[in-house]
Amino acid sequence: SYRADFLETLWPGAISAWVDHHLGMGVDEITLYDLDGTFAQYAARPEVRYIPLVNLAVSGAYGRAWALHRRCQKCLEFVVADHCLMSYRHQADWVLGIRSFDQFLLEGNWSLSSLLRTLDSTGAPGALINEWDL
Repeated sequence: SYRADFLETLWPGAISAWVDHHLGMGVDEITLYDLDGTFAQYAARPEVRYIPLVNLAVSGAYGRAWALHRRCQKCLEFVVADHCLMSYRHQADWVLGIRSFDQFLLEGNWSLSSLLRTLDSTGAPGALINEWDL
């Protein structure tokens, strides 16, 4: 993510509401990957792991190229997903990837805990990343 100031101008309170919503559903920890360091204030809680300037932290050469051109924000998406999966390997039962602050997990006729129990019973791998509609 980048430009927290821009998001807050468009949708005041949206970032905090997004974090509160997912923690309220029972998500144990949120890892917030930040491209420009503007999201630090939203990570000031123990349930939020904050990785600032992820473009440099995750991949030095690639990150510097991104910083110079800033044309390919999506290019980092897969690098970040890999970093997240490897960081939580053997630490988390499940990793759910939500790519943007305009995407929410919503409970209807199911709950997050029931979804994870169902997935556990299938022997599915412990990650859901990228596009989904629940």
